[in-house]
Amino acid sequence: MGAEMIIYNNDDIDPFWLLLKNETGGLPGQERWIRRNATQWTDIVNNEGDRIGIYSNNPKLLWMTITGSKLEQGDNYIPRMKRFSQLIIDKMSDQQLAGENKTIEKMNIYQLNKCIEKASENSRTIRVQMEWIRDDQGGWPEVARWIGQQFERLNVIAISGFE
Repeated sequence: MGAEMIIYNNDDIDPFWLLLKNETGGLPGQERWIRRNATQWTDIVNNEGDRIGIYSNNPKLLWMTITGSKLEQGDNYIPRMKRFSQLIIDKMSDQQLAGENKTIEKMNIYQLNKCIEKASENSRTIRVQMEWIRDDQGGWPEVARWIGQQFERLNVIAISGFE
């Protein structure tokens, strides 16, 4: 099964995905990414059909999420994404975690719950993000290693989040 993708007119991102493959050995399904664009999803990482998405179109922020399967959502995708978001908060607090417009450390409990709810309704988790300067190719190796590390952590959550 190939990776889903959103197509942006952003040809300068191609070298970044190639560097990611060289630095990390590649993510599951990366070898089948037909065109390397700003948003990519790995192959399915668990029995529910979820994937890990990487968004790099923002010139100042890069983020990753666990994304629920569009094919297998059924009745359990919202509670599943909520559970994954809570596990991300519990296990990845050393990272910058965010909703769409605000990092979670700037949220009160009500805002955090609303953030998790909204993300879950959109079949994804809260974001694990980092600041970057997309056009600074000198910083790309560090960013690629960060993606590899966070992929491993999110993958563990996506697999173990059912226990």
